[in-house]
Amino acid sequence: MTVVKNGATTARPVLPLKADVSCRVVGFDPEVVRDYCTVVEEPTADFALVRMEAPYEPRPGPFERWHRAGRLNLTDGELSDLLELLGDNGILCVELDRPAVIPEAIDAAVAVVGFCGAQDAAVLDVVFGRAAPRGRLPFDLPRSMDAVEEHDPDRPGGSVDPVFTAGWRADVTGWPAARGEG
Repeated sequence: MTVVKNGATTARPVLPLKADVSCRVVGFDPEVVRDYCTVVEEPTADFALVRMEAPYEPRPGPFERWHRAGRLNLTDGELSDLLELLGDNGILCVELDRPAVIPEAIDAAVAVVGFCGAQDAAVLDVVFGRAAPRGRLPFDLPRSMDAVEEHDPDRPGGSVDPVFTAGWRADVTGWPAARGEG
């Protein structure tokens, strides 16, 4: 798990969340989230927990359906929907099995956690401080599809003006971890 962004409230960083918060849930199993906080459907929840996959284009065929390919950005409609879900208090948890061109979502979210192949409980363990996030970004998070298309695909990193560079992680000093490693 990689804490990519951890905005601050008046006194401390947003993450890890405390168990006494209420959360509106999108993309997570609400039953799993109930083990961490109070789940509500109202937009007045303390936070919106939004889980998503990195953008890709589904491909037909028995082999291709298992491999993510195509664009790394959201369509205008997908982006608009995501920004609405995040609102003013959204925590974005994004599966980064590939780079994602989501600068508007990163800007809109109060915190962003990146992961690859994790169950809801594992992601929430990091969000709520039961496990420490130890990861770093394995690749740049590009700012635009133009930057992706102009970049040499055989050269890792070094894209023009990325949102975050390979190796990045937000400061996680003092993260209280009760068990395991994120």
